[in-house]
Amino acid sequence: TYCGGTQVLEVEGLCYGKVLWNITFSATPGKVVGIAGRNGAGKTTLLRCIGGYHRYAGSVRWNRKEVRKLPLKERTATVNYLPQSVET
Repeated sequence: TYCGGTQVLEVEGLCYGKVLWNITFSATPGKVVGIAGRNGAGKTTLLRCIGGYHRYAGSVRWNRKEVRKLPLKERTATVNYLPQSVET
């Protein structure tokens, strides 16, 4: 849904490997969305899919635009992912 000019994140039927199956939710300004689960449940994988870092099935849209189809420069300006630690 596009809420009259406000920014909307829509995740629909997101699947990735054996970790994520049919994840669907939306987030709009003023709405809090929490991601909870035990280690290995797929929280980081979900965030990486939303950011377009993984090839997933389903749809991740930001303001009706499919995130994985955005040019890299636009995608990184729109959706960011900051890991807790960086492997070196």
